[in-house]
Amino acid sequence: MTDFQKLCWYCEKNNSQDEYTVPYDIHKLIRRKGTYVIFGRSVKTKYLSKTINIPRCKKCSQIHSKIFDISAISYLVICAIFIWNKIILNNENTFDQIIIGSVLVLIFGIPIFLIISWLVKKLFGIKENRDEDYPEIANLLSQGWESGSKPYLKGENYNSK
Repeated sequence: MTDFQKLCWYCEKNNSQDEYTVPYDIHKLIRRKGTYVIFGRSVKTKYLSKTINIPRCKKCSQIHSKIFDISAISYLVICAIFIWNKIILNNENTFDQIIIGSVLVLIFGIPIFLIISWLVKKLFGIKENRDEDYPEIANLLSQGWESGSKPYLKGENYNSK
Protein backbone atom coordinates (compact mmCIF):
# COMPACT_ATOMS: atom_id res chain seq x y z
CA MET A 1 0.00 0.00 0.00
CA THR A 2 1.47 3.37 -1.04
CA ASP A 3 1.26 6.62 0.91
CA PHE A 4 -1.53 8.10 -1.24
CA GLN A 5 -3.67 5.03 -0.51
CA LYS A 6 -3.34 5.42 3.28
CA LEU A 7 -4.32 9.08 3.47
CA CYS A 8 -7.67 10.52 2.55
CA TRP A 9 -7.33 11.76 -1.05
CA TYR A 10 -9.60 14.76 -0.45
CA CYS A 11 -8.11 16.38 2.64
CA GLU A 12 -4.67 14.70 2.65
CA LYS A 13 -4.70 14.87 6.46
CA ASN A 14 -6.65 11.97 7.92
CA ASN A 15 -6.21 8.24 7.41
CA SER A 16 -8.71 6.77 4.99
CA GLN A 17 -11.35 4.27 6.05
CA ASP A 18 -12.60 1.50 3.77
CA GLU A 19 -16.30 2.13 4.40
CA TYR A 20 -15.98 5.72 3.10
CA THR A 21 -14.10 5.09 -0.15
CA VAL A 22 -15.47 6.66 -3.33
CA PRO A 23 -15.89 4.24 -6.25
CA TYR A 24 -14.71 5.59 -9.62
CA ASP A 25 -15.69 3.57 -12.71
CA ILE A 26 -13.30 3.60 -15.66
CA HIS A 27 -13.13 1.70 -18.96
CA LYS A 28 -10.93 1.25 -22.01
CA LEU A 29 -12.28 0.43 -25.45
CA ILE A 30 -10.50 -2.54 -27.03
CA ARG A 31 -12.46 -3.05 -30.25
CA ARG A 32 -15.70 -1.93 -31.82
CA LYS A 33 -17.32 -3.51 -34.89
CA GLY A 34 -20.04 -1.87 -36.89
CA THR A 35 -21.44 1.61 -36.68
CA TYR A 36 -24.21 3.16 -34.68
CA VAL A 37 -27.48 2.58 -36.52
CA ILE A 38 -30.90 3.37 -35.13
CA PHE A 39 -32.77 0.48 -36.76
CA GLY A 40 -31.81 -2.20 -34.25
CA ARG A 41 -28.38 -3.08 -35.59
CA SER A 42 -26.17 -3.84 -32.64
CA VAL A 43 -22.67 -2.55 -32.20
CA LYS A 44 -20.26 -5.16 -30.90
CA THR A 45 -17.93 -3.60 -28.40
CA LYS A 46 -15.11 -5.17 -26.44
CA TYR A 47 -13.77 -3.19 -23.54
CA LEU A 48 -12.07 -3.47 -20.17
CA SER A 49 -13.63 -1.91 -17.11
CA LYS A 50 -12.64 -1.52 -13.51
CA THR A 51 -13.60 0.38 -10.41
CA ILE A 52 -10.97 2.35 -8.56
CA ASN A 53 -11.72 3.04 -4.89
CA ILE A 54 -10.55 6.51 -3.92
CA PRO A 55 -9.59 6.61 -0.23
CA ARG A 56 -11.66 8.95 1.93
CA CYS A 57 -11.95 9.58 5.64
CA LYS A 58 -15.14 9.81 7.68
CA LYS A 59 -14.84 13.59 8.09
CA CYS A 60 -14.63 14.20 4.33
CA SER A 61 -17.53 11.81 3.74
CA GLN A 62 -19.65 13.82 6.16
CA ILE A 63 -18.52 17.11 4.57
CA HIS A 64 -19.42 15.83 1.09
CA SER A 65 -22.85 14.80 2.33
CA LYS A 66 -23.43 18.17 4.03
CA ILE A 67 -22.29 20.13 0.95
CA PHE A 68 -24.77 18.21 -1.20
CA ASP A 69 -27.59 18.65 1.32
CA ILE A 70 -27.02 22.40 1.76
CA SER A 71 -26.68 22.93 -2.00
CA ALA A 72 -29.76 20.86 -2.85
CA ILE A 73 -31.94 22.58 -0.25
CA SER A 74 -30.74 26.04 -1.32
CA TYR A 75 -31.35 25.19 -4.98
CA LEU A 76 -34.88 23.94 -4.29
CA VAL A 77 -35.73 26.96 -2.13
CA ILE A 78 -34.47 29.40 -4.78
CA CYS A 79 -36.39 27.56 -7.52
CA ALA A 80 -39.55 27.41 -5.38
CA ILE A 81 -39.40 31.15 -4.63
CA PHE A 82 -38.89 31.96 -8.31
CA ILE A 83 -41.70 29.63 -9.43
CA TRP A 84 -44.06 31.01 -6.78
CA ASN A 85 -43.32 34.69 -7.43
CA LYS A 86 -42.87 34.76 -11.20
CA ILE A 87 -45.06 31.94 -12.45
CA ILE A 88 -47.85 30.99 -10.04
CA LEU A 89 -48.70 34.47 -8.70
CA ASN A 90 -48.89 35.82 -12.25
CA ASN A 91 -52.65 35.53 -12.87
CA GLU A 92 -52.22 35.68 -16.63
CA ASN A 93 -50.47 32.28 -16.82
CA THR A 94 -52.49 29.22 -17.77
CA PHE A 95 -51.91 25.84 -16.10
CA ASP A 96 -49.75 24.53 -18.95
CA GLN A 97 -47.61 27.68 -18.84
CA ILE A 98 -47.11 27.16 -15.11
CA ILE A 99 -45.98 23.53 -15.66
CA ILE A 100 -43.68 24.42 -18.58
CA GLY A 101 -42.22 27.39 -16.71
CA SER A 102 -41.62 25.31 -13.59
CA VAL A 103 -39.85 22.56 -15.55
CA LEU A 104 -37.67 25.12 -17.34
CA VAL A 105 -36.73 26.80 -14.06
CA LEU A 106 -35.72 23.46 -12.55
CA ILE A 107 -33.68 22.43 -15.62
CA PHE A 108 -31.95 25.74 -16.23
CA GLY A 109 -31.48 26.16 -12.49
CA ILE A 110 -28.97 23.29 -12.37
CA PRO A 111 -26.04 25.71 -12.83
CA ILE A 112 -27.36 27.45 -9.71
CA PHE A 113 -26.93 24.15 -7.82
CA LEU A 114 -23.32 23.87 -9.04
CA ILE A 115 -22.54 27.47 -8.13
CA ILE A 116 -24.06 27.01 -4.67
CA SER A 117 -21.92 23.86 -4.16
CA TRP A 118 -18.82 25.80 -5.15
CA LEU A 119 -19.75 28.71 -2.85
CA VAL A 120 -20.38 26.39 0.12
CA LYS A 121 -16.92 24.86 -0.36
CA LYS A 122 -15.34 28.33 -0.52
CA LEU A 123 -17.27 29.62 2.52
CA PHE A 124 -16.17 26.70 4.68
CA GLY A 125 -12.61 26.76 3.31
CA ILE A 126 -12.81 23.23 1.90
CA LYS A 127 -9.94 22.47 -0.46
CA GLU A 128 -10.37 19.21 -2.27
CA ASN A 129 -8.50 17.14 -4.80
CA ARG A 130 -10.38 16.13 -7.94
CA ASP A 131 -11.18 12.45 -8.52
CA GLU A 132 -9.49 12.55 -11.95
CA ASP A 133 -6.21 13.64 -10.34
CA TYR A 134 -5.98 10.58 -8.08
CA PRO A 135 -2.66 8.98 -9.19
CA GLU A 136 -4.05 5.59 -10.21
CA ILE A 137 -6.90 7.20 -12.17
CA ALA A 138 -4.68 9.86 -13.75
CA ASN A 139 -2.27 7.14 -14.87
CA LEU A 140 -5.04 5.10 -16.50
CA LEU A 141 -6.59 8.18 -18.14
CA SER A 142 -3.20 9.01 -19.66
CA GLN A 143 -3.13 5.47 -21.11
CA GLY A 144 -6.40 5.95 -23.00
CA TRP A 145 -8.93 4.86 -20.39
CA GLU A 146 -12.17 6.85 -20.11
CA SER A 147 -14.48 7.72 -17.23
CA GLY A 148 -17.60 5.59 -16.84
CA SER A 149 -18.28 1.88 -16.50
CA LYS A 150 -18.68 1.25 -20.25
CA PRO A 151 -18.23 3.01 -23.60
CA TYR A 152 -21.02 5.11 -25.02
CA LEU A 153 -22.23 4.56 -28.56
CA LYS A 154 -20.12 7.17 -30.29
CA GLY A 155 -19.66 5.39 -33.60
CA GLU A 156 -16.36 4.30 -35.08
CA ASN A 157 -14.60 7.56 -34.25
CA TYR A 158 -14.70 6.80 -30.53
CA ASN A 159 -11.02 7.54 -29.97
CA SER A 160 -10.97 10.81 -31.92
CA LYS A 161 -11.81 13.76 -29.77
